[in-house]
Amino acid sequence: MKPLHCAAVDLGATSGRVIVGTWASNRLTLTEVHRFPNAFQSLGSHDYWNLPGLWSEVQTGLAKAIAQFPKLASVGVDTWGVDYALVNDAGRLVFPAHAYRDARTQPGLTRLANTRAALARIYAATGIANVFYNSSLQLAETVANCPAIEDLATRCLFLPDFFNFLLSGRMENELTMASTSQLIDVHSTDWSRPTLDHFRIPAQWFSQPVLPGTKLGKVKGLPALKDVQVIVAPGHDTAAAYDAMPADPNGGDLFLSSGTWSLVGFESSMPVLGPDAMAARISNERSSNGQYRPLTNVIGLWLLERTLQESAARPRNDREWAALIAAAEKLPAPAVLLDVADPAFSNPPSMRVAIDGQLKKKRTAPPKNLAGYTRLICASLGRGHADAMRAFERLAHREFKRILIVGGGS
Repeated sequence: MKPLHCAAVDLGATSGRVIVGTWASNRLTLTEVHRFPNAFQSLGSHDYWNLPGLWSEVQTGLAKAIAQFPKLASVGVDTWGVDYALVNDAGRLVFPAHAYRDARTQPGLTRLANTRAALARIYAATGIANVFYNSSLQLAETVANCPAIEDLATRCLFLPDFFNFLLSGRMENELTMASTSQLIDVHSTDWSRPTLDHFRIPAQWFSQPVLPGTKLGKVKGLPALKDVQVIVAPGHDTAAAYDAMPADPNGGDLFLSSGTWSLVGFESSMPVLGPDAMAARISNERSSNGQYRPLTNVIGLWLLERTLQESAARPRNDREWAALIAAAEKLPAPAVLLDVADPAFSNPPSMRVAIDGQLKKKRTAPPKNLAGYTRLICASLGRGHADAMRAFERLAHREFKRILIVGGGS
């Protein structure tokens, strides 16, 4: 069998990359052909993604891929969860793409949290926890405050869907990504009409979600890639990461996808539902085969990323990273850990101030240096992961024998 070369466009919240996977002699080899930074940008009081900039980087990466691998067979795209593009029939953007950390959802989040009956109904219908970044809250805010959008937009494409459209010319919603929205029926693979109605989101913006593996056709508009097939990948990067891990078929594995967020969960043929699961903020996202990935979000390396941004001692290369990690490892375990579920860490102006504020409430002095903050953050995340595992063991009535970790970046 000839070597098979497939390109993966992997867009994360703080960096993106184009990687070519080569399957030959029963072995998969990965070649990173392009890497670039990513960040949301603030304009006034709101936060946005630079979609034209990301598309430019994607094109650059794919040009490098086809130059290095002229027989490139396919391309697939994954991104972080929940965010979307509102477009018209021609695929033209009709509304700016907000970043999920934008504070515009906070009133809706509070309103839903204070309406227990509605909150319980939505959780029972979708199996997704009430969290500030949910697409449901984002779209509800847009429709409520910009009602003319219903006359302009005809489709809601989540970000992997949007980049798939730019590549192929076809508009489809992919299941794993759609399941992050709090709008998919937990008992089917279609949209929850009662939930769409609750948030006053037009149902016609969405199409029946397709499964990963769906062929969208050849790349259009990029002549060098005219023979490359666009294939729907697991659109949510966490779904892609979970799919890549060698799972125990007997269900004894706990998964940890570590990046900007730490997503702790497992694979299941059934969702984890009920009042206790809702209280524990369990989200039943979907796997590539339409089954379930019950998981919970721990704030993740966002804590460290934002802390490093404020430090003049931020590592700039592998040697400096190794030195920081070694210095942190030499420190004693912190006597008091951070509550990593604190919403104050979502998108503060200063992460260090937010950390110091929580420590002050616990009557504990803040770390003295960057190594101290690194030690505190990593130990606190470890406790958050352990707490999530114990909650799953209790709620799902299972014992985990292995922890599989993938990621480590953002």
